[in-house]
Amino acid sequence: MASSVDQQKLARFNQNGNGDGDVETRDVGQDVMGRRTYNELKRRALGAFEERGWLSPPVWAVLAGYYPVRAAYTYLKHLWTWKLLERRLDRRGLLLYRLSKRGQARLGWLRENAK
Repeated sequence: MASSVDQQKLARFNQNGNGDGDVETRDVGQDVMGRRTYNELKRRALGAFEERGWLSPPVWAVLAGYYPVRAAYTYLKHLWTWKLLERRLDRRGLLLYRLSKRGQARLGWLRENAK
C-alpha cells in the first residue's frame, strides 16, 4: 500500500517516461554543508523496501529518491551482495529485489544508531 508521497513520486516518474530519463528528487538527511550523513543512503535504500515487497530497480529508485535511476541496478546489486536484499526474476524476466531478514536487522540497527 503506497502512501500519497509514494504515489506522487511515481506520478513524477511516469511523466518522465520509462525510467531511462532523469527524475527530479530532493536529498533528505544532509548536514549543514549539504553532504549526506553517514549511512543515510543505506537507511533510505532499505527503508524504501519496508512493507512493500518485491520492487524493480527503477521503481525503487523513485521511491528512495535515488538519482540517476539507471544507477539503481548497481547499488541494489551491492546491497544484494551484502545479503541485505533478496533477488529474483519474475516470469517476464524483470529483475526484482526485496528486503531480506539480514536487511531488516541492519535497517533496525541503522535507525537505532542514527546521529
